[in-house]
Amino acid sequence: MRAASALLAVALLGGVAWAFTRNKSESTASIENAGSQDERDNWQLNLVEVPLLPKGIRNNNPLNIRENAQADFDWQGEALQDFDPDFEEFVSMVYGLRAAFVILRNYRDKHGLTTIEGIITRWAPPNENDTERYIEFVSEQTGIARGVPLFEWQYVPVVKAMAIMENGWPEGGEWFSDQDAERGAQLAGI
Repeated sequence: MRAASALLAVALLGGVAWAFTRNKSESTASIENAGSQDERDNWQLNLVEVPLLPKGIRNNNPLNIRENAQADFDWQGEALQDFDPDFEEFVSMVYGLRAAFVILRNYRDKHGLTTIEGIITRWAPPNENDTERYIEFVSEQTGIARGVPLFEWQYVPVVKAMAIMENGWPEGGEWFSDQDAERGAQLAGI
């Protein structure tokens, strides 16, 4: 008989979810319905590590756009329920990407920031971040020199590199598809 697993509880420890499960035989639907003592004894408590996605990915907010305490701005595609008091939450990754592209578009159009260096210095200021490392990372990942003005088509790889910097390297893939990034850019007018 194969063992099935039933989730009992989840605890957060050090950024990882720990799930407490019990193994049971397939023939036993629940401990309460177990007919014999042997079936009831077949349950074992196990501790299994369940990796959590980074907050930016869980929130569909890959660049970790913060909530603005001064202005309660409603983003297009913002989630109706606000479970995270510090960071914006979106209904889909496309809308989180759209918001990121809107901000970068505003950096370009309102502040004249058209280079990786200019964008990252404003996005991740030195008083809060290792801005130099962030700039070097994005430049290295995209192959775009830090001081060269970006073409519109270069914003997608820049945002993808920024998402990796914000959330870490995704295991076995990407945090979001090129199609989602391109759709987000399109919705933002980039």
